Amino acid sequence: MDINRNGVDMLIDKKRLNIYFAFVIISVIAVDLFMFNREGIHGNGIDSCAYDGIFVWGVYKMLIIGFFPIIMISIWGAMHDEISRNICIVRMNSRFKLWLRQERLLLVLSIVTIIISMLISFCMAYMLNGRLSWPEYIERDGQVIQCPYLYIAADMWNPSIADNFRFIPAVIAAVVINSLWVFIFVTFTNILWWIFNKKYIGVLVTFCICMPLAFIRKLGIAWVYKLCDFTGIKLFEHEYYRELIYPDRLVHVLTCQLVIIVVMFVISGIITRKKNFI
Repeated sequence: MDINRNGVDMLIDKKRLNIYFAFVIISVIAVDLFMFNREGIHGNGIDSCAYDGIFVWGVYKMLIIGFFPIIMISIWGAMHDEISRNICIVRMNSRFKLWLRQERLLLVLSIVTIIISMLISFCMAYMLNGRLSWPEYIERDGQVIQCPYLYIAADMWNPSIADNFRFIPAVIAAVVINSLWVFIFVTFTNILWWIFNKKYIGVLVTFCICMPLAFIRKLGIAWVYKLCDFTGIKLFEHEYYRELIYPDRLVHVLTCQLVIIVVMFVISGIITRKKNFI
């Protein structure tokens, strides 16, 4: 890791960055294969396509609140230790400025991670399912036997809008929403690092929060479902289209995310100004 002569500007260690993206790619492929296999066995009429790879597989909760935050904070932890040990940091006038530069790097890393994940999942879904766009309803004896997640979401929240789904704005919205969720989780961990100066505490706490939400399909806790529904954290596959077909819901989720980020930055402003690396 390089720090410039002013002791302010940080550059991500390229070796660790390569390791991070290698783990990201492996995680995305593993989750895509899991999704394909589960749909084949327990799909209940689900017929995914390449677009579902973008909007569901590539941003599935196992990645967004599971693998991505854990991998990112594990790699970032080593870099955080190097930053805090560097003599240039001790001489800096503004610890909060250092925090902001860390957060800028984490935000960029979150965005790039989501874009890579969506691209890989698009290719994987197309190769595995052989279909680019959403199929029409296929009915037999008056019952729908095949449909994509988009139409399930449309039937539940806004039936008339599925046929007018706009692809490019939806991609942009999906990148923004899911990048911010990854960013929120890693920012939470970064705050813990600044408080305790121990990377393992942040990793452990984040792991205990993320893993149940990421891998347990039926939590059985009513307030958790309500909290996830209010904030926009998805527990089921069709929910990934909810903000994309319902503009008011998109505004609501983005507002929740921005409020969480503002609160975190206010807290970090108090913590970082009192931080002493010596």
